[in-house]
Order: sequence, then structure tokens, then C-alpha cells
Amino acid sequence: MQKNFLMNSNLIEMFNLGTDEEAGKAIKAIFALANKKEIPKLEGMALAIFVASKLQIENGWKLQEKRSKATSSIRTPIKTTKDNNSNNTEIKEISTEVIKLLNAEAKTSFKPDSKATLEKIKARLDDGFVLEDFKKVIKIKVNNWKDDDKMVGFLRPTTLFSSKFESYLNEPIINKSNKKTNSLNEDHLTNPDAFANQPTNFDEYYAMENEV
Repeated sequence: MQKNFLMNSNLIEMFNLGTDEEAGKAIKAIFALANKKEIPKLEGMALAIFVASKLQIENGWKLQEKRSKATSSIRTPIKTTKDNNSNNTEIKEISTEVIKLLNAEAKTSFKPDSKATLEKIKARLDDGFVLEDFKKVIKIKVNNWKDDDKMVGFLRPTTLFSSKFESYLNEPIINKSNKKTNSLNEDHLTNPDAFANQPTNFDEYYAMENEV
């Protein structure tokens, strides 16, 4: 049985041309068509009304079918329970590996099955990031923050795997040895005592250079 059908308003004129009896017979035949039942024998105006209606109704069904196929082709497939379970298992496995690395690198003790952690990791996976990206972010941020008293407390899943994940992923690793050397140079320049034993004129410098 077809769920519905359309009839154009121009068919009203044909119904008006027939008698109530003829219109009634035509309507019964139309419903028989919709229910895929045997069409009663018609004649005269009743037959004319039915034929005209049948053509419009069948064209309407074809259009509905075409639209239905077009809509179904662009619908997102609904995930089954099996698919959801498989996806959840994968997220938990990734979380376990990621948090294990974070705890080892940052000397922390976060749980991989924490709801907040799983939500952050799932969100980043949905964004298209992969396991190696999580590992890289951990390496970068632990290196850059572990010796910073103000930032070390942010070495946690809710921060590292937040919406700033991509920017963290593209940060350079700070070379701590260079930073330390630069710091020493800055201290030397800003510390007046560092120049206490330095020559103040050319003669002193010449004498210092020629000391045995």
C-alpha cells in the first residue's frame, strides 16, 4: 500500500462534470489502486476521472521514490551497538597508551579511564588526530613545561588534549641547554660584579694579555 498520493486541483473540474455516483466510483477505484487491489470495472465519466487521476497519482509516486533515494544516499549511516562498542574499545586502548606515556614523562599518576580524559581524547580523535600526535604533544609540553613552576601543573590530560591540541602539536621543543647558556650570558651582562676584574683601559688590557 502506498502511504499517500497527490491529486492536482485541476481534477476537481472533472469530478464536477460527473454525477455524485460517478465521482464515488472513481474515488473507490483510486483507493483500490493505492491499496494495490483489483480495480473495479468503470465506464463513462467515472472511467475518465479515474484514468486522469491515475496518471497524476503514479507520477507523484515516482517523484516521491526519487526524492527518497536521493535523501537516503546522503544520510549518515547510523552506528550499530557493535560499532559503538568497537569504537569505545579503541578509544580506551589509545587512552591507556597515551596516559601511560604522560605519567612516565611528567611523573604524574592520571587514570586512563577517567571520563574527562576519555572525552578529550575522543574529541581529538574525532578531529582527525592519531596516536602519534598525542605522543608528540606530550614530549613537547613535558620538555617545555616540566622545569617551569608556573606551567608544570598544566601537564594534565584536560589541558594537553584540549581545543589547543593542534597549536601544542606545532610548537617547537625548547632547547634547554641554549636557554641556560643565554641565561648565563644575561646574568653576566646585568651583574656589575662580573666586570670587577676586567681591564678599564688599553694599558691594563695589554699588561693582562702579556702576563706569564
